Amino acid sequence: MIAAGITFSILNVVTQWLTLMLAFPSASAAFWQYAFALIFSLPFLRRVGIGAMRTRYAWRHIARVALATFGVTTWVAGLASVPIWQAIALVMTTPFFMIMGAAVSSDRHRFLGAMICSRGRIVSVGPRSCRSFRPFCGAPHR
Repeated sequence: MIAAGITFSILNVVTQWLTLMLAFPSASAAFWQYAFALIFSLPFLRRVGIGAMRTRYAWRHIARVALATFGVTTWVAGLASVPIWQAIALVMTTPFFMIMGAAVSSDRHRFLGAMICSRGRIVSVGPRSCRSFRPFCGAPHR
């Protein structure tokens, strides 16, 4: 799990470097990420067989893949336009959106907790954009 985290961190840094510094198109970067993932998945698919990919819920799977593709494409486009620390701070808010979805469907207390905790995102990215990372970037200035 630690190796996977380190690998994804390196991938994000390299992706941002390619798109931001070398002006590599973000859609192309997302395509090549998927292409390399497919190449690394081929030995596994060969071992388990193509039958392991069958599902009774094809439309659900297609919708999930479409949403995941949209998410990866927008993530890479975001990495191409904002500092990496700011992009990571925004990604860390994903659980709050999941909790808000749960609140709409059932639990109002979790929604209140998510609203209180989302204040951290506001502090992280701040109403003003910071030029470089500082521990108290979103804090009010005197």
